[in-house]
Amino acid sequence: MDFERGTIIDDKLICMLKNLVIVANELDSELCTIMSRGIDQGASMTGNRYEELMDYVIEAEDYLKEQGADV
Repeated sequence: MDFERGTIIDDKLICMLKNLVIVANELDSELCTIMSRGIDQGASMTGNRYEELMDYVIEAEDYLKEQGADV
């Protein structure tokens, strides 16, 4: 991280942040789908895609723990 300019220059961190944005957007879309269809008709996201998204979250959590963050 370049503290003087306030920019992130760590490629691994940038990649994780991009992935977390993907997670947030897809889960938001899925929540909207469920809310518009109703609980009875269910979700459109596959279990495999959900697992892929959760892998992104776990990767970010592990990184934060490695950096000493209390997660």
